[in-house]
Amino acid sequence: MNKEEPAGKATAGAAKEQTQEITKGGMIWVFAFLLLSVLSMTLVIASSIVTLVFYSLPVSLTFLELYTVLFAVLGLTAEFRLIRPVRIVVDFWIRYFYFLTTYAGRGLFYIFLGVITIGGTTLNYVAAATTLFLGVLMFFASLCVDLPVYRDT
Repeated sequence: MNKEEPAGKATAGAAKEQTQEITKGGMIWVFAFLLLSVLSMTLVIASSIVTLVFYSLPVSLTFLELYTVLFAVLGLTAEFRLIRPVRIVVDFWIRYFYFLTTYAGRGLFYIFLGVITIGGTTLNYVAAATTLFLGVLMFFASLCVDLPVYRDT
């Protein structure tokens, strides 16, 4: 019996280490998503502002560009929920867009945002491509990787 106890403890320890690795790996994904989100949403906002300022658009496309900027800000602030001072602001509006609290929901949101960004200038296409890449990556990573889960506070 004494010989089996250390083996049992080692197995439990190995399982605990594996859980810590998953959590550590999940946090690496979270920070990668944060960096990609900042890059993508900056490109989306810049492309929309350039389109609004330098091109004469019909009213419907003007509103589409304004909505694109609004959605990019929502996506960006959802990612910034990791930062404690920003969390207060995000908690105020996130109850209306609760699907953004999950990585799968945010991934689908980025895919939608990337699709409505397609078209117009080269900057729009670059912004759309990075946003679509982020959305697909985030959606599939949420299915395969143990990512942190949003908790109501």
